[in-house]
Amino acid sequence: MHNIDTTHIAPCDYIPNHWKTIIIDKYDNYDIYSASILAEVLRWTRYLSTAKKTFTGKYTPVLEGNGLITSVEYLCTQTNSSKDKVKRALVKLKNLGMITTEVRNIPAKGGNRINKLFLTINKDVYANCFRDPKRDARVTVEIDHDDPDNPSNLKATQICSSPIRKKPLTKKDRSMKSNFCKNSSEEKEEQVVTPITKTNQPIKKSSFNKPKHLADFYPLSEEDGEYLAKESKREFNLNAMNEILKNIAKKLPDRSFFSKKGFMIYMTKSFSGEMRQASQINNESFRIRSNQSAEDQQKRIEERYLTELEYSLQVSPEWHFRKKLAAVLDRSRAYKLLTAYKSIELRDGVAKINLLKPVELTKIEQGLVLDQIKATHCGIEHGEYQQIQRLELNMPAKQSKVALSSSTATKQENVAIFPDTIWGNIRSSIAASLGDTGIALDKSWFSRLDADINEESRAITLKAPSGFVKDWIENNYQKNLDIAVKKYGFNLHTISC
Repeated sequence: MHNIDTTHIAPCDYIPNHWKTIIIDKYDNYDIYSASILAEVLRWTRYLSTAKKTFTGKYTPVLEGNGLITSVEYLCTQTNSSKDKVKRALVKLKNLGMITTEVRNIPAKGGNRINKLFLTINKDVYANCFRDPKRDARVTVEIDHDDPDNPSNLKATQICSSPIRKKPLTKKDRSMKSNFCKNSSEEKEEQVVTPITKTNQPIKKSSFNKPKHLADFYPLSEEDGEYLAKESKREFNLNAMNEILKNIAKKLPDRSFFSKKGFMIYMTKSFSGEMRQASQINNESFRIRSNQSAEDQQKRIEERYLTELEYSLQVSPEWHFRKKLAAVLDRSRAYKLLTAYKSIELRDGVAKINLLKPVELTKIEQGLVLDQIKATHCGIEHGEYQQIQRLELNMPAKQSKVALSSSTATKQENVAIFPDTIWGNIRSSIAASLGDTGIALDKSWFSRLDADINEESRAITLKAPSGFVKDWIENNYQKNLDIAVKKYGFNLHTISC
């Protein structure tokens, strides 16, 4: 093995590059630790003096013949790792046929003997770590050594010759025109070709010229949504993410960012800690209530009311009449008419609708209402055919504009005042629990209920004007009603009609 020329090592960075395809783990990844152990053995085998025959130190390796006498402790010290890890690496290299291992009992200083590890690199593996400069024209080697007789002072440096010229090119005159008439002593001018330099391209800054707020990033793009869903490990769709971002932007209007990266990190943490479940809000109709204006909230209330009305399973003529009104009238007008509706009376060909509050209907809308009454209420009753020809609306008188504008403060007080009774206090508590729309909902629904209060049994029985009002309150506000009743020490017995 000592006959191999070890002056010119193969291209590498401390470890020969071709080892990356040989020394691999079970996942076919490069096992750099085992390669580092083999590189350490290669280094000592290449540079140690063959004159050393005795083991002079506790950890210092010794070259003997074609092998290296060392210890596991030395390799642990060099790689800063445990003995088990070093032993596993040596077993792997041995199984690959790159080294052989043997435990020898060698003489130590003072006449004692000690068991040490004897490592021998495979001759072919050792030879492949070096290259012959006579056969490889691509690489030239510079050797810097002070003492040629000491192999430990050898230093091999890889220098690749570059095919690119470093000096500027000169462009000579190659025209076919004769230069016979020119003075031969005149110096020929050479045109120097200046090297082409790249223009300074503007560098795209990752930061903003001025800080941006959360609202400036709304709405998120599909690419940003996919990135945030991946990083936060939450499967929110783009609509849900934009609603959450809009909500946070309203709560934290002063939160600013100087880069897109900072914003993405902040939103990743926000989505990771989001309490809402993706399965419940991943739909295009999801909206956060605080993100909506008063008009949007009113629109959703109207849509919800009319949708539940249309899908109701009630089959009475009155319910059919309500469903038809929800289908033929404009959403806002249908909501106002149906929430103000109290009852209907049919007499002498006249349909009289009793309303709780004034509702304005055009002639066309009144004609549509009359057509729906004919479709649902015309028929034989008490042995006679009942035909409806005219519509009347019975509603409270509308307050004049002068009275409305006389005193805004008085109006606000009247809106918020409830009767000074137990039922009045319960209604006030329900309105407060329903937020900004509580007063309007109380006027539409709870003010229409009559309360029978038994103070001895602490029970309250409510009576609704119709089955529709009863069902609507039970389906939508039963929880608010129970909480408010229990707050004053009563129990809700029932709601009748």
